[in-house]
Amino acid sequence: HLFSNYIENKNVTFPNICLLVSGGHTQIWLIKDYSTFSLIGETTDDAAGEAFDKGARILGLNYPGGPEIDKISRNGDIEYVNFPRPKVKKSIYSFSFSGLKTSLLYYSQKLNKDQLQNNISNIAASYQEAILDCLFNALKNLTNDYPEVKDIYISGGVAANNRLREKSKSFESKYNKNIILPKLEYCTDNAAMIAMAGYQKIINGQKSPYDLAPSPNLKL
Repeated sequence: HLFSNYIENKNVTFPNICLLVSGGHTQIWLIKDYSTFSLIGETTDDAAGEAFDKGARILGLNYPGGPEIDKISRNGDIEYVNFPRPKVKKSIYSFSFSGLKTSLLYYSQKLNKDQLQNNISNIAASYQEAILDCLFNALKNLTNDYPEVKDIYISGGVAANNRLREKSKSFESKYNKNIILPKLEYCTDNAAMIAMAGYQKIINGQKSPYDLAPSPNLKL
């Protein structure tokens, strides 16, 4: 996912920062060059994409939950429910979404079926806004600690979210940073980002012998 940002970008500058948000990951990386990465922050429990999926299930929406919540939230009131914006005490660059998901569950359990259905767009929009605020709050902290970084990339499946793309534009103008997102087709899992990662390894002399055997259970 980190390399999806470089597929059609010929003006990459270093260092840059990447917020990687997908169903399995929510991480912030400081990228010094194509092969040198430092993990700055990550989720302590659920990933942002997982929070979308679990939230959609609570609301009775279809899977995958991210696109469903994105779609149903477009005409919703983002201030309808004041869901919490959880913070991680040990790191201003880390995330926690399990409490937010639980908050949605408790809220929905207080409603009858008609109340939930009649206000589902507002509830979904409020929940989505809380998830996204957590992401952008971490990026806001980065602007103070990494003033030398001008380009912030956002990649992964959640980068396709329409509201995230809207908030990226306002963040750019407010904090004088460039927010760069890949095309929608490069946000979810795709072969092009794998090819780009392989290409960068090859041109930097990182090669494997032809007798290298695949290991599907290799541990990181």
